[in-house]
Amino acid sequence: MPVAGCWADNRAAPPVAMAKSMIQRGGNRTAGCWAGEAHGASRRFGGWLVIWYIPLAVESGRHIEAAKAFLVLDMTDEALEELSLASAGHGNDPEVLGLKAAILMRRKDWTAALRILEFLCRALPFSGDQFLHAAFCLHELKRTGDARQKLPSGPSTLRKNPLFHYNLACYEAQLGDLDASRLSLERAVLLDESFKAIALKDEDLAPLGLKP
Repeated sequence: MPVAGCWADNRAAPPVAMAKSMIQRGGNRTAGCWAGEAHGASRRFGGWLVIWYIPLAVESGRHIEAAKAFLVLDMTDEALEELSLASAGHGNDPEVLGLKAAILMRRKDWTAALRILEFLCRALPFSGDQFLHAAFCLHELKRTGDARQKLPSGPSTLRKNPLFHYNLACYEAQLGDLDASRLSLERAVLLDESFKAIALKDEDLAPLGLKP
């Protein structure tokens, strides 16, 4: 159902079923408006340029932002509840799925998160974050060998991310490939020096025998 709106013209509107805002061709007079913002599309009907919006997108966006805020506060139950409200009609949206996976990871539900992330890896093979997260879930599930294979299978742009090299170093260290692990860690530190201090406290890197 449309959200709050108004019409400044009582003439019959063009045959568009969705909520719409109309702008008369050749002038700046707005013939109709809708509160809030949403993604939309446009088409000309006679002398009118019709721009229509789906108000649900506005509400979904609000629920998504609320879910993100709850996640920052580590309130995962509330985050999932908000996300469920956003999912109606948008359940397969990559942003919704990615956020759900992030919430599940915060809850340490690695299996459920991995299921979503594997789907995203197939659906969006040129986006790197889901490969990082999927590999992390595999590692947490004691499938470190699979994690080591999963991480490099992502797009080449991942190599510019220091976390890619750092996580790879962790997996390699746990698998006993210490020379490869040291090299990966060096690459991570070259891209971001803060990983040098982080590595000293990371149990996954304990086999390297790092010293301050």
